[in-house]
Amino acid sequence: MLFENVTEQKMHFITQGIQYYILGRISRLKLTGAFHNVSAILFHHAIEFFLKAVLSDYYTLDKLKKKGHNLPSLINLYKKQFPKSQVIENIKFVKHFHKIYKTRYVQTDDSHRIGSYSYSINRNKRNIAILKGKRLKFDIEFSLEEIDEVIFNICCDIKLSPTPIFEYIKQIAKNCPEFYEHNSFFNKAKN
Repeated sequence: MLFENVTEQKMHFITQGIQYYILGRISRLKLTGAFHNVSAILFHHAIEFFLKAVLSDYYTLDKLKKKGHNLPSLINLYKKQFPKSQVIENIKFVKHFHKIYKTRYVQTDDSHRIGSYSYSINRNKRNIAILKGKRLKFDIEFSLEEIDEVIFNICCDIKLSPTPIFEYIKQIAKNCPEFYEHNSFFNKAKN
């Protein structure tokens, strides 16, 4: 697939974002709960790379590198460039979701309690509402549906020519049914 006026760096961000996203979905949908930490980190990286793909049109690679894996910092840059984007509606979720990155390390809080964050990845937002109060409260709780929505909204802001981003994603995901499983956002773009 050929693209006009797209930097190699932007294509790298897009391709990495797609790969992390697909692998996150596979690990969440097809593997046991023991892999949820990996799924969450894969989703975190997917969001990061998709944000950087869009932001690479406006900021230098050095500036984006300095932001590192910090989703709140990246989303704040995003908000400056796209104040009317659908992604802006997802800012609270993205900032909350960034806490997942802390699960890579054991945490110590003020009371000297040592342990890691607890979190849950549900398939959709409705499950979170139904399950609240009927089980342990998690420090970080999110749904696959919310991840799909954030990534879909970011992709709506990615400009590729002459092939649209959703066509490119469709080509990459064509042999991966897990990409479309329970994915109402990308299923719309699929057709």
